[in-house]
Amino acid sequence: IERVAQRYPPLVVWGAHRPDQHHLTIGSDNVAGGRMAAEHLIAQGRQRFLFVGDPAPPEFADRLGGFAAAAAEADLPCEVLATPMMPEVVHAAVAERLAKGRVPDAIFAASDVAAMSVLRALTEAGVDIPGTTAVIGYDDVTLAAHTSPSLTTIRQDLEIGTELMVDRLLKRIAGEPAESAIVPPFLILRQSA
Repeated sequence: IERVAQRYPPLVVWGAHRPDQHHLTIGSDNVAGGRMAAEHLIAQGRQRFLFVGDPAPPEFADRLGGFAAAAAEADLPCEVLATPMMPEVVHAAVAERLAKGRVPDAIFAASDVAAMSVLRALTEAGVDIPGTTAVIGYDDVTLAAHTSPSLTTIRQDLEIGTELMVDRLLKRIAGEPAESAIVPPFLILRQSA
């Protein structure tokens, strides 16, 4: 993306902003979203946190950062199950983790698709959701409301994000100054947490 931005300055991307990048980004406040998930789980009295996903991409790293920081501030451990984000791989990683030991009582997945794989692995292992383990995803994809149980998630406001992306793109094409922007996320409460 950085190489393209050097040749095409108007480039605007949905994603996490980093101070050293040249392209503009519009994206969810992933740190705040991760923190929001942890704070909701802490308020429920959960104490054994697990993050599931690939912590390398900037957006996922920020989600983990906010989640882990809130857990640390509450003096709670936060385990990380680093896994590629393909649904079957996430499912297998969670199933293997559950077979190895103590079941976490709070799981935050890097995306809703990963969270759906978490729900499947927990259900197959006979773990009560949310009684034993609460699960929160990120994105609020359409299917999140239709899982069983329905998925509590962090919603990215794509409508505002899209408006900001178009606004910034038109400004950059016109040669006007424009800056990256962060869109606040929202906690969407459903049955899984």
